Amino acid sequence: MSHTDLASWPSRCPQLISSTYGFGCRREFRPCTDLLSALPRKAHISKTPGKEATTNLVTQIAAGLYAVVLVAVGTLEIFFHGDQRFRSIFYVEPGTEGAVRMWAMNVGMYNILTALGIGAGIWLGNSGGEARAAGIGIVLAALAAHLILGPWLWVTEHRLWMSAIGQASLPLIGIVAFLVAG
Repeated sequence: MSHTDLASWPSRCPQLISSTYGFGCRREFRPCTDLLSALPRKAHISKTPGKEATTNLVTQIAAGLYAVVLVAVGTLEIFFHGDQRFRSIFYVEPGTEGAVRMWAMNVGMYNILTALGIGAGIWLGNSGGEARAAGIGIVLAALAAHLILGPWLWVTEHRLWMSAIGQASLPLIGIVAFLVAG
């Protein structure tokens, strides 16, 4: 968004200027019907000016597979964090299940909701129009977060080095594919 786009908002949506309460509402709380039309039409996150932002197939596949992994791991964390068959994944000692229950269930739900966000981002990124850049941003933000969280897992617990590699691998593939595709 350029400075000129911001400078042209007043002429495109006079209600924004005359508003007492902000966000396009007058004293009688009538919404600004021109609010959406006042926003700049194209959002570019491409390195090439004027080129519409897109995600390539490799990025979408890596993100989609990672979303499936997040749902699977989240489900295990919520329902099976104390199950000793998964001790190599969670390192929950027998008898300490109650102490880690709240944390494991919260992290599990966080993973599932992140997966839903990635799915929504992929859908928006392929929908075209105004939502495309937002969808790409959602996917890249989720992948970047987990690319950082993978090494952080290893920093906090060295025994989970395989999980750390697994957590960072698909996000790394997706981000690198996006950057290379430009």
